[in-house]
Amino acid sequence: MNEQGASGDVTRNLVTGRAVIHGSVIQANRIEALNLPAYEPPRPRQVPPLTRDFVNRDRELAELDAAAAAAVSGQGPRIVLLSGLGGIGKTELLSRWTGSDHHLRWFPQGQLYVDLEELRQDGAADVCAVLRDFLLDLGVHPDVVPHERRRLSSLYRSVSANGGLLVVVDNAQHAAEVRGLVPSTGLLVVTSRRLLPALVARDGAHPISVDPLDERAASRLMAGLRRAQPSREDATAREALPEGASVVLARLCDGMPLALLTVGEWLAARSHLDLDLDETLRSFGPERMLTAVSGDGSPSMSAILDTVHAQLPASAQRLYALLGAAELVSFTTPLVRSVVGDQADDAVGALYRSHLLTGTANPGRFRPHDLVRAHARALAVRLPEEERRSLAFAAAAFYATAAAHADRLTLGEARFRLQEPPGPLPPGLFETGAQALDWLDGERGNLLPVVRAAMTHERYDEVWRLCESLWAWFHSRRPYAVWRPVQECGVEAAQWAGRRDAEIRMRNQLARHDYHKGLYDSAEQQLSVAGTLCEVIGRPVLSGMVHETRGLIALAQERHADALPLFRQALHANEQADDRHGVTVQTYNLAQAHVAAGDFAAALTLLEEAADRAAGSTMLTRIELVRARALRGLGSMEAALEAAVTGAEQSAALGWHTKLDEALAFLTGLAGDADTAEDSRLRRACDAKLRELRQIVGAVPDGD
Repeated sequence: MNEQGASGDVTRNLVTGRAVIHGSVIQANRIEALNLPAYEPPRPRQVPPLTRDFVNRDRELAELDAAAAAAVSGQGPRIVLLSGLGGIGKTELLSRWTGSDHHLRWFPQGQLYVDLEELRQDGAADVCAVLRDFLLDLGVHPDVVPHERRRLSSLYRSVSANGGLLVVVDNAQHAAEVRGLVPSTGLLVVTSRRLLPALVARDGAHPISVDPLDERAASRLMAGLRRAQPSREDATAREALPEGASVVLARLCDGMPLALLTVGEWLAARSHLDLDLDETLRSFGPERMLTAVSGDGSPSMSAILDTVHAQLPASAQRLYALLGAAELVSFTTPLVRSVVGDQADDAVGALYRSHLLTGTANPGRFRPHDLVRAHARALAVRLPEEERRSLAFAAAAFYATAAAHADRLTLGEARFRLQEPPGPLPPGLFETGAQALDWLDGERGNLLPVVRAAMTHERYDEVWRLCESLWAWFHSRRPYAVWRPVQECGVEAAQWAGRRDAEIRMRNQLARHDYHKGLYDSAEQQLSVAGTLCEVIGRPVLSGMVHETRGLIALAQERHADALPLFRQALHANEQADDRHGVTVQTYNLAQAHVAAGDFAAALTLLEEAADRAAGSTMLTRIELVRARALRGLGSMEAALEAAVTGAEQSAALGWHTKLDEALAFLTGLAGDADTAEDSRLRRACDAKLRELRQIVGAVPDGD
């Protein structure tokens, strides 16, 4: 097949046999040569643009310019730390700074941006998730983005060495969570609500303090907001407040830009009225506000937000209550629609226009400002108990239903589940298993708060059902920062609900977390309790799950003689329960044990049996990967290559990152096995497949 390039050159690819081409996938008897066009990803410019008035900050802008110039010339530190109170305007400062043209000269590779608060669970941010997103944004193809932290960091260092790169990390809490994000060339700018001494002392970061606006700058901002708003036909009415009012309001807001903006929005909504200063102060509760100003600034912010909240329509107030009751980090419109109904868009719009929300890097996802989240939580405490309970239940029910659909789309309908099939999928969430896993990735900051809120209000059945459904995500993406704390809530919820069967499943899933982390003693403790419960309730399929996990632990510890009988017990239990899918899984596991024991022929026989049972299901992907290992053990290298490539392509299509990483590691190892003169053709075939993936992402293959 020939392809005419823009320059007139012709690319010739030689493919023989009965070739079938599906987009970027070619199925053929033999591929003699394959030339892929070079891929140049767009240069990222992710720092949010400045969308409102900006005043002062000349000192901070000058310090940022000097730090960047020194870093790109190799004469200064490659980390800058912006520290200041929440809501002080650190992100807006960076938006203004990165909007200048000289950034194209300093940072030709572009700008990357992440808000760690969206990825934080129990104080820890998922740095692996940040690295994966950065690699994708820099043009690395998702099929070759690794899962392991060490390999992610290594690839990030390689890709970020191609020119000056600006990386902006918002809302850092610890030095350790940003150290691995320093680009090989360029500058890392970190924002934090507090000074990070370790980042300054150990890593040499250049600190810049961002303080509240002084009275003059705050007054200018308030006056600018008033002038920018349309009013009546009489243009003079735009400045309805008397001279000096902006100074008083700016002082009232304690120099906090977010407070100034919310006041400005409140005034803009009343630009048709002839408000005087006294009337304005009365609207904000003058006694309350004046008392609050004597504090450290936070109370004044709470008072302003109380007033803004009181002016919101009922639908927006209910959304605000949901943010506080469920302690959401971010949200999408489908969740709001499940609680507010048809007025969801109006509710989101009202909060957004009041500067209570910001957008995120993901279209359709919104995030309340940190101070707004704190205020929403404080207001939720004042709600009647029944209303708080209703909101917590609504959030838990939404996530339980959505996660149940994600589970079924990812792992299929045949898998054994304790819960009944879910209700209708909320519209606008996802359509495929891969999309469902991506959606859960975006929700990782919300899942633990939602589960804990549901536990507080005794919604135990929703909690264990949600945890059961999250297995597909846990197994395919392994979000360790969320997995264990959520699963621990699942165990407790099952106990409170009196569901011993659910407790067995919850403990088994918790044991699988510990198994993947190498915490085998901890896993065995969970399995011991689960095994005792199995003896009490006598359900074979649940006993089979416990035997399976114990068999996997035995394999990981290279106790092959123990693994085989455990998997046979699991197989027998699923046969007793007449669980066809479970029989398939345990046959597959038995094959894995035979491969580990070196009995490759027996493994292939079992895999053929499992494949017959699994026809049309996603289990075929996992079967192909184990079949590749068995074929490799028998010396059938070309067949092993074919099976591994099939498994890799199917894993990529399904969004199974852990299995894709496993397949790519196998291909790399297979290429190493073939590194002899007589196997040079196989080595070239392995390298060609790996090179194909790396050419797509623009990375240089190892060893070249």
